[in-house]
Amino acid sequence: MPFFGRKRTVSIDGFCQEYYDSEVFALSNHKHWWDDVYQSLPRFGASMPCTDAAKFEREIKAIRLEIFSVAWLDEFERGQSVMPQSQFTKKYLIERGLGWAWNAMGAYNETLAEAGTVDENGRKLSPAELPNQGRSADDLLRRWAGKGFDVECVERVGRRLATHIIRDGTALQMLTRELLERSGAGHRLDAEEIGCVSAFLFGFYKDARGSVGRISLRESINFRWL
Repeated sequence: MPFFGRKRTVSIDGFCQEYYDSEVFALSNHKHWWDDVYQSLPRFGASMPCTDAAKFEREIKAIRLEIFSVAWLDEFERGQSVMPQSQFTKKYLIERGLGWAWNAMGAYNETLAEAGTVDENGRKLSPAELPNQGRSADDLLRRWAGKGFDVECVERVGRRLATHIIRDGTALQMLTRELLERSGAGHRLDAEEIGCVSAFLFGFYKDARGSVGRISLRESINFRWL
C-alpha cells in the first residue's frame, strides 16, 4: 500500500477496511501474487491443477488476513487497539458475506497457538516454558469481553500472543503447512518449493507491518490492555 511521508492519522476501522478492500480482496493484487509464485516455483504450476483453484484463492485471502492481524498486534506492541481491530475484522467479513474467510482465519489462528507450544525443533514445551503465562485466556475474557468485545475475537487475540512470526520460524513453517494442507497442495511440493511459499507468506507480513507502521491511530481507548 503506497503511503509515503509523515504518518497518516486514521481510525482503526477506516484503515483496516481500506487495507482489506485494496490489498486482500482486490483481484489485481491476487493475480500479481500468482504471477510471482509461478515465476518462482517451476513445478508449482504442474502441481496445482489437481488443486481447487477457487479454494486456494480463498485460503490465501484468509491467511493474509490472519497475518495482517499478527502484524497489527506486533506493530502496536500488543496494545489497546488489537481488540478493536479483531472485532472490526469479524464485522467486516460477516457483513460482506465473507464468513468463510473468518472461519478459515480461525484455522490459521489455531495454528499460531499451536506454534507457541513447541520450540524450533518441534519439541513440545512444558507449562513452565510457555510464554505469556500471566496472560491466560481467562484473563483476556474477563477484562475484554466484559468491556463489550466479542468473545471469539478476544480468544483469537489470545492465540496470537503465543508466537511471533519474525522471531519464530516455526510459526511461519506451520502456517505454510496448514495453507498447503487446506488447499490440497502440500504433498505435491518439495521442501524448496514449500520454503518459497513460506517466503511469500513472510512477504505478506512485511507488507502489512510496513503499512501499519505508516499510520497513527485517532482512537483513544480508555482502559488498560492487561
